[in-house]
Amino acid sequence: MKLLISVFLLVISVQAHIIKPYESIQASGNVIDIVIVNDMLTLSTDKGTIESYKISTKERLMMVQFPMIKDFMGDDIYPKVFSTDYLKISKGTWLLYKELVVHVNFFLLIMDKKLN
Repeated sequence: MKLLISVFLLVISVQAHIIKPYESIQASGNVIDIVIVNDMLTLSTDKGTIESYKISTKERLMMVQFPMIKDFMGDDIYPKVFSTDYLKISKGTWLLYKELVVHVNFFLLIMDKKLN
C-alpha cells in the first residue's frame, strides 16, 4: 500500500510542471478576500486596497487606496481590508470591513466608487 501511494505521489509531482494558470492578475498586495459578481472580480488586500477587474478583458475597473494607519509603536502601516461584500441594493455598492487602527476595525460603504 505504501509503495502504491509513493508511486502515485511521484507521478503527480512529475506531472506538476504541466499545470499552468488560465489567467493571472497582479494585485498590489497579499489578497485577503475575493468576490466574483457576474464578470467582475474584486480583491481586498493587506496593503489597504480594493481592486476590481473585468474578468473577460483583465481591465481594472476600480482601485480604492486607503491611507496608512499607525500601529502600536507609532509606525505607519497599511490597513488590512478583511472582507468585501457586494450589495445588490444599487449598482456599484460595496460593504467593507477594514482596519481603522491596530485592533480597531469598522465597516465602510463604497457607492459608485466614493467612500460613504
